[in-house]
Amino acid sequence: MVIAQIGAYLFVWQVPMFLTVLAGWLIAGPYLTRRGLRRAVPEGTKVRLSRCARINLLANGGGLAAMAVGIGFFVALALRFGPRWLALTGVAAGAGAMIGMSWAVHWAMVNLPGRQAFRITLHSAAPMALITLAMLAAAFWPARIARIAAGELARCRTNLPSIDQALRLYEATHPGQRAPSLQALVDDKKLQARQIVCPARPDRPVGYLYVPVPVAEGEEVSQRILVCDRPGNHDGKRNVLYTDRRHATLSEAEFQALLQRPENADLAEADRKDR
Repeated sequence: MVIAQIGAYLFVWQVPMFLTVLAGWLIAGPYLTRRGLRRAVPEGTKVRLSRCARINLLANGGGLAAMAVGIGFFVALALRFGPRWLALTGVAAGAGAMIGMSWAVHWAMVNLPGRQAFRITLHSAAPMALITLAMLAAAFWPARIARIAAGELARCRTNLPSIDQALRLYEATHPGQRAPSLQALVDDKKLQARQIVCPARPDRPVGYLYVPVPVAEGEEVSQRILVCDRPGNHDGKRNVLYTDRRHATLSEAEFQALLQRPENADLAEADRKDR
């Protein structure tokens, strides 16, 4: 369950960002390590780049692994138990774990006192930790926004069956009539007020378009839209309820194509006026 929640924040567009940080670590890391090592050893001591590459691979590689474990642990706690600020605690803990692991490896590999080894860590691991945290923020903050939008779209769609049931109940209790508006369903106690509010736009008391057009006997209604999202509820998406009780999520292009059908002319006019 927790893994699935974490996976919801992963998108294909993040891959180039991860690869860029990985390439920066593999390319720039050895040079940063050599710079720090030169300042820690006696002047004139030869510092091979190949050795610095091995140190970088083990020290910063181990540091990145420690960061992933630290952040992952606290994020899992936040998703499983809450509160959400545990995820921010994980970021601080992950950065500390990375620097601590890198320092331990540097200390073991360069055969220098701990303080001098820590200076090397500050030259290589500290910049990498900052870059990694910046990358995580750039990758996962938009992902969080996208996940929230997807959740709002899904919750919005769950309102449609309730609206459909309320419309049919209204027709059953008012023979020969269709509900004049969605607000009338609330006033008639057929629906709760929150069920006509789109979760993405709580500022709108009525979040859906509805035109009470009667269906002629024998008329094809499979593509007639009875209720739909108002413009601007979701970015490029519309939830729709058809007169045959189907409901679906359409792209804006698909929705506009449906509005061109003659049976949706009244709803198309309402949509234009609502913009």
